[in-house]
Amino acid sequence: MSDQPEQLPQHDPELVKVFFEQQAKEIELNEKRVHLQMMELDANSKHADKALSLQAEDRKDQRAHEKVQNKQSIIFLCFIAIIFLVGGCYALYLGKDGLIKDIVQIAAVVIGTAIGGYGVGYMKGQAAERERSNSSDQ
Repeated sequence: MSDQPEQLPQHDPELVKVFFEQQAKEIELNEKRVHLQMMELDANSKHADKALSLQAEDRKDQRAHEKVQNKQSIIFLCFIAIIFLVGGCYALYLGKDGLIKDIVQIAAVVIGTAIGGYGVGYMKGQAAERERSNSSDQ
């Protein structure tokens, strides 16, 4: 082993120049790639914002429709209750107490069945909604 440092091999200056030019081109290409990725992310962000605003508008319309439906259902049920109330008062006026007793018994069974059916349907709807939201999240 000698005390003298090793001599590095000499490279052709033209080769070094070409190497640096190639490196500069690669850096420029990477900058363009990053710029394109940023533009793509920006476009995706704008698309996502628009989709979210449209979805919010759709849900707003859906809530308005449900509100109208609920209002109409309540009006219908009140109308039916008023008819039964007027009919019951008229039957009491005519002295038909047995008829009212039978109607109340039938109404109790029908209302109980309707509430039970509503509960089952509501639970099935909630389960379907959870399943739909879980599948859309994945």
